Amino acid sequence: MNKFLVYTIPIIGMFILAQIGFAALTVGGSGAGPIISVEPSCLKVSPGENFTVNININPEGNEIAGADYILRFDNALLNATSLTPGTFFNGCNTMTMGEGINNTAGKIDYGEYIIGGGSVTEPGTLTTITFQVVGEYGVSKLDFETVTLSNSSGYGFSNVSINNGTVEIVAPPGGIFDTKAPDRPYPSIFG
Repeated sequence: MNKFLVYTIPIIGMFILAQIGFAALTVGGSGAGPIISVEPSCLKVSPGENFTVNININPEGNEIAGADYILRFDNALLNATSLTPGTFFNGCNTMTMGEGINNTAGKIDYGEYIIGGGSVTEPGTLTTITFQVVGEYGVSKLDFETVTLSNSSGYGFSNVSINNGTVEIVAPPGGIFDTKAPDRPYPSIFG
């Protein structure tokens, strides 16, 4: 037998086994991965207005047993006023973690995990966030800084799709060019 083949075949075999082992450590390497989204993805709001967004997860057929994220926003334009767990893990015994709302840093840190076994395969809302508009005008991104979705074995999915959001603050009709009547109007002359 050729010496080249004697040395090459075992090396190729080890490479293939290493690839199989690596694929076993990460979940969802080549199929459709789960999706996490800010919904609605695009909002137009007015100064002083309160509004809500949902953080939704679509497992895309995968089994989800844990989720955590850090969502960033512009704290000069928005303040988060409440963070409410959604219905995504309804019926499961869960534990929540994370810092929650931090308006000073402009971030929301939330995590929820099933304890005692189980998983979710149906789409749903992980959390609902209420914001108050504190700026006069501008655009705030609602961007995920980090996202981890994991299965019941604790392995994170490597192919999570992330859909961020934006909030545009627009002046209400007549807000900027308001021509209210003066305190002492001048008489009008027609013609």
